[in-house]
Amino acid sequence: SFLPTFYMFWKYSINPFVSMTAFIGLGFLQYPMGILRQWLALQFVLLAVDAYFKHKNIRVLFWIFVACLFHRTAILFLLIYIIHKIPNTFKAVEDAAVLGVVLVISEKFIFSLLNHFARIPMDQARNGGVTMLAVLWLIVLAVSFLNKGTIIDDNNEVFFKLVLIAATLQPLSLSYSLWVRAIAYFSIFVCFLIPGVLNTNFANNTYSILLKNIIIEGIMLAAFLIIGVPEFIFYNTI
Repeated sequence: SFLPTFYMFWKYSINPFVSMTAFIGLGFLQYPMGILRQWLALQFVLLAVDAYFKHKNIRVLFWIFVACLFHRTAILFLLIYIIHKIPNTFKAVEDAAVLGVVLVISEKFIFSLLNHFARIPMDQARNGGVTMLAVLWLIVLAVSFLNKGTIIDDNNEVFFKLVLIAATLQPLSLSYSLWVRAIAYFSIFVCFLIPGVLNTNFANNTYSILLKNIIIEGIMLAAFLIIGVPEFIFYNTI
């Protein structure tokens, strides 16, 4: 069940080993251990992204459909069809931040709406999500800064916009942590961006080197917080 993950890292990451390290350190390895149905859905979502890069629209829809057979939350990944409408500017990052605040303000309405479609309704709970929220926005801002607000490479632009969607939706997990699992369809792509941010060819000035050191330390701290709290890793910590 790891084959699509390994395949995507090997094909699209500039450093698959760093991507795998981020994958493990940020807690995604816990999916196949405890949330098997959604892990399998996530693998087909990765294949959908591969098809998206190849401009195979029918195949994209097919893989998302198969993913939904394992976990219906995978239907959220249809949002991949709007990423081409997200402007490649820092203004999009600012708008995403504002939308994230709006989601927090509207939490009660959104929670009741999502609970209506949930297989198992649950109570609202404020018990986590801050760590991954910080990592997502750290990478989004770092990529924007290092590229002066513009993502040049086509593949990285797709990954960046998927992570931007994750950063925008992640505040939902602060109020109802079980829904963070649905956001993982987007947040997993942070593992593709991290090697680029840490790559010395990305930038060579003093401020960029300082920023990269801060990013490394931030990711290590996030990994420590996640791994250091073994109970409810996805529900409480990420």
